[in-house]
Amino acid sequence: MNINARFLRKTGLLLVTAITVAWLSGCGGSPRTALPGKDTVTFSRVVSLTPSVTRSMYQLEAEDRLAGCSSYCVVEEKDSIVVAGSVIGPDIEKIVSLRPDLVILSEFISENDVKTLEKFGLRVEVFRSPESFDELCLQFIRLGQLTGKEKEAEQIAADIKNEVRLLSDEWEQKSPKPGVFMQIGSSPIFTVLPGTYMDDYIKFCGAENIAADLTNGIVGREFVVAKNPDYIFIVTMGVAGDLEKEQWSRFSLMNAVRQNNIHILDSRIACEPTPENFIKTLRIMAGYMGKELDGQPLSDQ
Repeated sequence: MNINARFLRKTGLLLVTAITVAWLSGCGGSPRTALPGKDTVTFSRVVSLTPSVTRSMYQLEAEDRLAGCSSYCVVEEKDSIVVAGSVIGPDIEKIVSLRPDLVILSEFISENDVKTLEKFGLRVEVFRSPESFDELCLQFIRLGQLTGKEKEAEQIAADIKNEVRLLSDEWEQKSPKPGVFMQIGSSPIFTVLPGTYMDDYIKFCGAENIAADLTNGIVGREFVVAKNPDYIFIVTMGVAGDLEKEQWSRFSLMNAVRQNNIHILDSRIACEPTPENFIKTLRIMAGYMGKELDGQPLSDQ
């Protein structure tokens, strides 16, 4: 769907990326999580403080059920959706005044805030950062269940899964596998770890994550230089991305620098876990890596 959106302020983008870093380091707050279940109740007035959920509701054509969103969500101006808090802080009074029958939160909302909303008789679902592409798709289907769009969600997820499988089957078996460094923060430098949906970007491109053995995502430049990646992907915004690219370009002996393989990815796509964003990011990365499908460069398709 073509969304004529009012986009996030620069500070909002920075916060969303910071939250992504925390998600990928396993620093979530609430133990609740939203996955497909037997619950057949559908909801007609939804407050979503999670940007990826709000974006998914547009993809499912369920935006007419949105009563409120976070200050970092992208919505159509014509929909006049009320801002009811941020990704990390709900406006309890505003949410209650909207009289929603469902509130969808990120795992960074405190347990106290969740309990307060529940005391007002509100149904709360928490969507955590998915640990894999498969979990990402399951969350999308769960959202479809909650909004009366289960069949549509299942079809979209199945179509994108098939496309991902087609691409990854073509590339994962090939060797040697290029080394990839994927950076999602600059102060400090933070990288994508195994056991996260963003690691699947690398794996499905038939590449190896140079941070595969790490359990802490904070790294120094010396670590990256020693690993000598063939590609560097910087997931960040605007000037910050350009500055980071300039910093890495100083290491002239590194393969990624010698081969001009330092690329910037849009955090609004790479860091918002929806099936549509996942396949977009995968195709963009694979195109930069010169991947082919059926003998033709992916960038030509």
